[in-house]
Amino acid sequence: MIEKQQMKKKIFLAPLLLFSMASGQVAPGGVSQNLEFWYKADQGFSGSQWNDASVNGIPLVQSQSHPTPVLSNTSAPQRNFNPSVGFSQASNYSILFRNQNVLPTPYVAGQTQGSFYAVARPKVIDGNWQTVWDMKDNGSNLTLDRKWTFWNNGYFNNAGNNNDPALQPSVNTIQIATVHFTYKSPSSFEVNGYWANGNGSANGLGNGFYTVGNQNPNGNVEPWRGDISENFGYSKKLNGTDLEKVNTYLAIKYGITLKNNNGLYDYRRSDGEAIWNGTAVNSAYHNNVAGIGRDNASALHQKQANSVNNGQQVVISAGDFTTNDNAANGADIPDLQFLTWGDNGQSRSYTTKITALSGSIANTRMNAVWKVQRTSGFHQNVTVALPNSVPANTIYMVRSVDEVFDSADTWIPMSVTTVGGISYVRTPGTIDFSAGGEYFTFATAGASPGGVSENLEFWYKADQGFSGTQWNDASVNEIPLVQSQSHPTPVLSNTSAPQRNFNPSVGFSQVSNYSILFRSQNVLPTPYVSGQTQGSFYAVARPKVIDGNWQTVWDMKNNGSNLTLDRKWTFWNNGYFNNAGNNNDPSLQPNVNTIQIATVHFTYKKPSSFEVNGHWANGNGSTNGLGNGFYTVGNQNPNGNVEPWRGDISENFGYSKKLIGTDLEKVNTYLAVKYGITLKNNNGLYNYRRSDGETIWNGTTVNSAYHNNVAGIGRDIASALHQKQANSVNDGQQVVISAGDFTTNDNAANGANIPDLQFLTWGDNGQSRSYTTKITAPSGIIASKRMSAIWKVQRTSGFHQNVTVALPNGVPANTIYMVRSVDEVFDSADMWIPMSVTTVGGISYVRTPGTIDFSAGGEYFTFAIADQSDYCTKDPATGTPAGFTKIGITGQSGIQNGWPGNVPNGFIALESKNKGMVITRTTSASIAVPVEGMLIYDTTDKCFKLYNGSAWKCITRSCND
Repeated sequence: MIEKQQMKKKIFLAPLLLFSMASGQVAPGGVSQNLEFWYKADQGFSGSQWNDASVNGIPLVQSQSHPTPVLSNTSAPQRNFNPSVGFSQASNYSILFRNQNVLPTPYVAGQTQGSFYAVARPKVIDGNWQTVWDMKDNGSNLTLDRKWTFWNNGYFNNAGNNNDPALQPSVNTIQIATVHFTYKSPSSFEVNGYWANGNGSANGLGNGFYTVGNQNPNGNVEPWRGDISENFGYSKKLNGTDLEKVNTYLAIKYGITLKNNNGLYDYRRSDGEAIWNGTAVNSAYHNNVAGIGRDNASALHQKQANSVNNGQQVVISAGDFTTNDNAANGADIPDLQFLTWGDNGQSRSYTTKITALSGSIANTRMNAVWKVQRTSGFHQNVTVALPNSVPANTIYMVRSVDEVFDSADTWIPMSVTTVGGISYVRTPGTIDFSAGGEYFTFATAGASPGGVSENLEFWYKADQGFSGTQWNDASVNEIPLVQSQSHPTPVLSNTSAPQRNFNPSVGFSQVSNYSILFRSQNVLPTPYVSGQTQGSFYAVARPKVIDGNWQTVWDMKNNGSNLTLDRKWTFWNNGYFNNAGNNNDPSLQPNVNTIQIATVHFTYKKPSSFEVNGHWANGNGSTNGLGNGFYTVGNQNPNGNVEPWRGDISENFGYSKKLIGTDLEKVNTYLAVKYGITLKNNNGLYNYRRSDGETIWNGTTVNSAYHNNVAGIGRDIASALHQKQANSVNDGQQVVISAGDFTTNDNAANGANIPDLQFLTWGDNGQSRSYTTKITAPSGIIASKRMSAIWKVQRTSGFHQNVTVALPNGVPANTIYMVRSVDEVFDSADMWIPMSVTTVGGISYVRTPGTIDFSAGGEYFTFAIADQSDYCTKDPATGTPAGFTKIGITGQSGIQNGWPGNVPNGFIALESKNKGMVITRTTSASIAVPVEGMLIYDTTDKCFKLYNGSAWKCITRSCND
């Protein structure tokens, strides 16, 4: 590239003629005096010509040898729902120009002045020079390479050759770039209200034409590759209130946040009144500022707006919000009335706790808080929208009269809409900011185990936020576990997936140096209060070794509390507190390679209790120590190998309250469905409940006889649960049911989509998987024995998902049938489905060949097969042959003596060592005139078929008399 110092500058901007405008003319910000030219995309652009909106009326015209610029209105929120003029990015670039000066001549040193504005959005920033506008060879232009630059017979860049970040351009970001100059005197540069002095004087101001989009109307010299929304200039240097009014006009129109060199700004309408007090009462909210309003003196009528800054930016629309085009919005705002807003600069994450209004389901709000300022006459009803994919849970707009948000405020549930191809949540009706509070934020129900969010202090789960060296916290507290650097990195494991119900787990090293994750913060609020500080701490874990050595799943500081096991689960707290007061209750014992839910329920300095898979036991001591400094997973100490865990941990979370009743059932159900675990209370039964409290498996009543090997599929957004395929993780031959097809051993990779709060759950009668119970099969099906085990399904009323049923099984000797029934009696009147063989994740299964619908056809099922006794053979015939074969065809080189006559009772004999006989391959439907006894191989049904005189039948093995 030819360096700027070596180039003869040729700078043009579309023809704009400058002369002083009489006061009262429509102008940017209402500042009409000395406005010389005004080109704006929303008025007077036709492609080959861009009309001048100033009183001078001198248009820019197309350079005929170049492409026509195009009016663009795509990605409208990036330009605040207003159009722009797009300049070609191809090898031949768009150019607009005029053959008149834009400044009055002759130029007088120290007197000729200007403030030239461009609202532009570069689409490429690659180090090549790009010219927005130019005033003739050896004149002046606004250009950029990797920074905004005002060229004037020498560099005058954005900050005197210093790379001030407040002045840098960004790809696809619209900015207000302004040059303030005095002929032959030092000048200055401004971007979005932020100023910098240049490093040279404005010694050349051009003398003949003005070009937009290039440096020269006749060639491609530093062409602009992006959009230009507005371009105008004054023959005076703007300052003070006039400067604020012009900048406000552009900022409101294009959603740009103005910040002076102190990071603040006051926005003023054309009569000088402040519409946003950014330097005073709104200084804490002077981020992502935008506004709607009308100012006739500026030809401004912004009816919907958002900040064009990156991130999730609020849209506020006068009236309804249905279009991505400001001009198409049918609202009518009165002159000089504005609603302006900004936020506190915090993140859009829902991580701040909030107490919801009764009946509203929410527990967290955004960290970001917005504040609005309205002019006294603004009473327009507006719609508030937030770009957001379809949310897991209802999002509420919460309005407040102060900066504290709680259940006493106004809660507005938002609905989902799509505008301009973008998904938003929006207020369902319009709202009025003249009453009800000037502050607002957004709240929702953060996902939590079983949808039980109150007092959830930490939540670590293998299917979210684990990277090896760090395990992110899925609770609102967001405090991660990090690796102890002197120890091996834990590993995300997804092998032998059915053992974890097709979900991942975090594997902790079993070598001599063990894996450890920890955090240096307490997990319970302090100070601890006797009889009041409580907790329910959960771990879903699978030991790979049980040898009598202590192993720690989690620990709260030395001499505190931990969940550990030797040959039994134990809650250690300054003394034994084991699974059943030192009694070996078999329902509470761990098993090698078996995943379990181990839970401790405690109250500080009070007796506590232990739970495994829903079964409870009281401990033999009080919880006297709760730790005082860190929380460790996989070991008792982040700095050493003290009772290391040797196995997997799939999930670990804790509440600062003791869970009981329905909340306890909801949390346990979430884990049981996710990990294929059968819950059994001390009576051996359990009701499974989704997050809204509704029962999805009545294990204590109508399904009590089938409360064995319970598993389920379903979705519960409030729990972040979407279990699309499942089996019981108990030992033995366990049924798999998959929403849609069953092709993967990874639940997340299953492409099915189950509606929220819909479940299909099943269990069996606890009988063996042996085919020992007699059954009568329908005609044409060969089977006489079924499994002793019977399964029963329960589905929520809205579950109509088609599913695949599979059973781990080697390749069977005979066809296995799934038999579905409306009752517990199975016979030939039921639905018989032949199963095919498949392999998933290296495991052989038999499966239903297509998907089935459990909303019809019966809630009971079992499996049946043909017993060897179902087939028969007859002894060979004896006696003297009635005749011998007279015709033979052989592939042998030599014929045995007497052949084929030594073959009794035949008509024709065929002989070969390496060839077979191929009978006619066709379909039965292709035979127009079949004859009784005709034989074919049917290529559609894949079987040998015989025409019996009335129908074609596949030849099958059976007993015939």
